[in-house]
Amino acid sequence: MKASGFPYLAVVLAICGCGGGLSGSERDHFEQASRALSSLQQGLALANGIFDLQSMLDPSKSAAENAGLVLGRANANLGGCGSATQPQPQQVSIAFGSAPGCAFGAGTQVSGTVNVTIDPYVTGAGFFLMGAAVNGTGLDGILNLRTTTTPAFYVISGNLQTANPFVMVGGSRIALTDAASSMTLDGDINAQGERGHTFFKAAGVTWNKGACFPNGGSIRLIEGFEQFQTSVQSLDVEVTFSSDSASTGKVAVTARGSDATVESMVPYGSCPP
Repeated sequence: MKASGFPYLAVVLAICGCGGGLSGSERDHFEQASRALSSLQQGLALANGIFDLQSMLDPSKSAAENAGLVLGRANANLGGCGSATQPQPQQVSIAFGSAPGCAFGAGTQVSGTVNVTIDPYVTGAGFFLMGAAVNGTGLDGILNLRTTTTPAFYVISGNLQTANPFVMVGGSRIALTDAASSMTLDGDINAQGERGHTFFKAAGVTWNKGACFPNGGSIRLIEGFEQFQTSVQSLDVEVTFSSDSASTGKVAVTARGSDATVESMVPYGSCPP
């Protein structure tokens, strides 16, 4: 699979808003966008915990050699949580077992199976989740990760989905900056679920590794396309994260330029504590 194809990416996150400021339709799209963002965060947390996105691949090595690097890093990072093997020269498979699975790193709780396939044509990898659950969020699908000329900068695309409620999130050319203790996300995302489609843009959305929610940056809801309707709804809703958001899930939401109201991210797993 070539990472340069940039297929759709599915993700999940949820928000349960309380208070005024949002119309019924705006709140529906707000909740769907938030579900998408949270799931993407969990998928990336798992990928980073397994093989360190900062130093995931070596452009000077072959696909099989990079798969060997991923295998060694997974065995070192997982600390006995899950079983990592290399069934094919360009593939690493990690079995975490049935729920509740096990925990590793910064407390990432995971079950199910993850396969990592190295792209032989570009310096990238497909990160496949099959029946996986990460910190209480069920995830299936793929994240495509690719290095660029800047070592700590990655481009993501893929197709992640979750149930209860079902949401698929599509996106392409989403920039991920990975630092020692945090990750930052920028780019356009399309969430598809029971509310139809929600299009939003992430700008400098940053979270500390192991945290429940982002602690900086914002997402802006741009368009909504509701189920069984033929017209696209223009949206102007901005969600801003602060240091308080990381542990409480509370965010500032501004709709149509009005005064900000406080909304809450819907809990998942043990978040918020």
